[in-house]
Amino acid sequence: MLKVIIAEDEQWIRKSIVKCVEWERLDLELVAEASDGNKALERVRCLNPDIILIDIHMPGFNGLQLMEHWAAEGFKPKFIIISGYNNFEYAQKAISFGAFAYLLKPIKREEVNETLAKACQVIHMEREMRTNLEQVKKQLNVGIPLIKERIMFDYLSGRDNSTSHQDIAYSPYYAVLVLGFDNYLKINVNRENIKQDIKGTLAIIEAILMKCDEGIVFEREENRIVVILGLKSDREPIHLALAKRILSEIRSTAYSVTIGAGNIHSHVSQIKQSYNEALKAYREKLIIGGDKIITPLTVASGQFAVPEDHIKSTCMAVELSDIKGIRLGVQVVLSSIVNLGPICYDTVAKLVSRLLDATVELALRYGIQEKFYEERDLEYLEGIDSLTDYLISILITITGKISSAKENKGLKAISAALEFIQSHYTKDISLEMLASHVSLNPNYLSEMFKKETGSNYTDYVVSLRIKKAQALMQENPWLSINKIAELVGYGNTRYFSTLFHKKTGYRPSEFKQLVSNSTTNVAEEEFDE
Repeated sequence: MLKVIIAEDEQWIRKSIVKCVEWERLDLELVAEASDGNKALERVRCLNPDIILIDIHMPGFNGLQLMEHWAAEGFKPKFIIISGYNNFEYAQKAISFGAFAYLLKPIKREEVNETLAKACQVIHMEREMRTNLEQVKKQLNVGIPLIKERIMFDYLSGRDNSTSHQDIAYSPYYAVLVLGFDNYLKINVNRENIKQDIKGTLAIIEAILMKCDEGIVFEREENRIVVILGLKSDREPIHLALAKRILSEIRSTAYSVTIGAGNIHSHVSQIKQSYNEALKAYREKLIIGGDKIITPLTVASGQFAVPEDHIKSTCMAVELSDIKGIRLGVQVVLSSIVNLGPICYDTVAKLVSRLLDATVELALRYGIQEKFYEERDLEYLEGIDSLTDYLISILITITGKISSAKENKGLKAISAALEFIQSHYTKDISLEMLASHVSLNPNYLSEMFKKETGSNYTDYVVSLRIKKAQALMQENPWLSINKIAELVGYGNTRYFSTLFHKKTGYRPSEFKQLVSNSTTNVAEEEFDE
């Protein structure tokens, strides 16, 4: 729980702040209040809070003076300035003294809680960074100064140290390893356990590195452990021998890992290059599988034609909830590049991105705005089979969401409208009457009806009536044209005949004759309009 002090000379404002802050949700504790600068100075010295909400103008020391005092004494809380003065000079001075935020009175509940939440997040991140730094210090080999480690970190991050610390004795050669747990998307379900296992893995590697000339290990990102090795020679792939030992040691635990190994380079400044090579190699486990050491590959991403037709048909299967079609579609899409010959991670990633983007666009058309995958997910997969299962799982999830979305009010109304038309097609039902029946606006119903059926309402009813008339002619050839027209909702036989001819290409009498010739020779009564 983080400690908070409020320094504000107006009591009612202090009470207002206390009432506004969501203390329990933000995991904050109000340890003191101060009504003037002198009290604030002493209480901060005694209590060492994490966050100070402070007014600029107070009796005694003002807010800016207090910030200057505390900075000189080594206190580094997060200052949130609360002021009634919208003055650029005040804000500029506050920022120069390390203010985290500058809020204007009157204070808004949402604004103060959002600012406090951000301050808490920064404090926790800084604490975690300090903790990580302490952990890294313990991992250093005896004789490697801390400054050398920092330089290696800087080079890994792409920061240039070429003009600094030129008197530091570096190893002649450097290489980088990148490793991560296999099947991470499955084993990461229990996050607490995996955190402990990552710590255990770091300890295993640290023990191995103790026998090396120079080496550090740390978790750079989630499921991405980085090992920087200082080597005396580039004649033998010593880093690969170390990688094999790491792989063997971890295999004795409950997990397996994949290791990407960068090339050996001749200066500490090329650590970043070796890291990029190692990461690129590590990602190739998507193609060749995991539980192995992978060295930089020479396969270029190259050019390939995105199988848009296959992606389109796969999306159609998603929209229609066709699980079999989804499975087949994913397999066909992936095989379209696998069959081209040697491929690499970048090529597959581009194709997968296109397929997932297309299905997410489909989901958006149904108002579904969920995030179904993370960009780094592919790094957690080993082999095309695991990629196939991963994609099928995502698409099945999306099809489930779309199926649910189809059951919303608008689509339900269309379904109800179609059922009503089927039951009442012989009656003169206007669009307005139908809209009233399904509780929709007539214009919206017309738009939805056209979208879902491909026809406007009037044309749909005419087509339905003509189909019913054809069925009557086939099932009851003895009925007259007059009677058939009446049964499908037309009182005017001539008008019915005109519509029938327009839809089928035949006059009713001609169609009846065709039906009669193809079935029986039963005599029928004709009405020649």
